[in-house]
Amino acid sequence: MPCSLSTDGTLTPIVKDPDAALLSAEMRKVLTELATLFPTAIVSGRGRVKLQSLIGLHDHQGLYYAGSHGFDISGPMGGDESLRRKEASETLPVLKRASSQLVATVADFSGSQVEDNELAVSVHYRNLVDKEQLPALESCVDTVVNDLPGLSKHHGKCVFELRPETDWHKGKAVEYLLDALGLGGPDVLPIYIGDDVSDEDAFKALYGRGLGIIVMSDADVAEYRAKGHPDGRHTAATMRLCNTDDVRGFLGSFAAAGREGRCKGRSTPPPASVAGRAVTVESGGT
Repeated sequence: MPCSLSTDGTLTPIVKDPDAALLSAEMRKVLTELATLFPTAIVSGRGRVKLQSLIGLHDHQGLYYAGSHGFDISGPMGGDESLRRKEASETLPVLKRASSQLVATVADFSGSQVEDNELAVSVHYRNLVDKEQLPALESCVDTVVNDLPGLSKHHGKCVFELRPETDWHKGKAVEYLLDALGLGGPDVLPIYIGDDVSDEDAFKALYGRGLGIIVMSDADVAEYRAKGHPDGRHTAATMRLCNTDDVRGFLGSFAAAGREGRCKGRSTPPPASVAGRAVTVESGGT
C-alpha cells in the first residue's frame, strides 16, 4: 500500500515564508516510520533539491521525491539519480528568464514573492500588502507567460505557477512512480494526500483505483458553501482530513497498522482504526 504526500498544507502548515515550511520533529518521526514500512513519495511543486532539504530525510531508502510538480523525480533509479522530463529540461533556460523577469516585476507589488523551483516558477501573493493589486500582478505574470514560448500558467493556493507547457503533472508523476516501483497492479491500493488545486490531478489519477484524501479545514468548507458551492470544494478526493495534525495522526495509525501486519497492500480500504479523523467529502469526485 504505497503512500504519496504533498508538502505545504499537508505535511507542514502553510506559512508566510515558503522557505520556513519545515517538518516538525513529530511529523518527521512518523514519516520515517511510514517510509520504512511502505514505499512513500513526496510530490510537490517545490524544486526537488529544495524539497529534500526541507524534508530532511534525503538518505532514507524508502522515500521518493517528485519535485517541480513531478518534472524532476528521484528514488526509483537508485542512488542520487533523478528523472527529468526531457521537455522540462529543454524549457529550463526559458524558466530562468521567466524567473528573472518576474523578480524584477514583482518588486512593484509589496509582499509578493517569486520562488524558483528549478523546473517551475511560483509567484506567491499570500502576503500581498494591497490585495487590490492582485489583478495587476496576475496581468504581469500573464505578460511573461505570453512573451516566452513553452510555458503555461496554473493557479494554486495564493500562488501563480509557471510550468513547462506539456501534459505532465502530479497525477502523471504518481502513476510513473507506481509503475517504476512495480506497484501498478490491481492488488495495490495507492493513497494520495494533498490540499492544493494541483493535487486534484493526483486525486483524478487514483480515482477508482486508490484513495485520495484532501486536507481541508471545516472553515474552508464553510467558506466554499458561503460562496454558493453547497457541496464544498469540487474534488476528486474521496475522504477529507482537517489539518496537518490530522494528517500526522492518520499516517501514524497507518504506520501502526503496517507494523502490526494489519495493512499489507491489499486492494481494499484501510481498516477503520487506520482512518483516523478522515470523513467523506460531500462533493464526490469526477
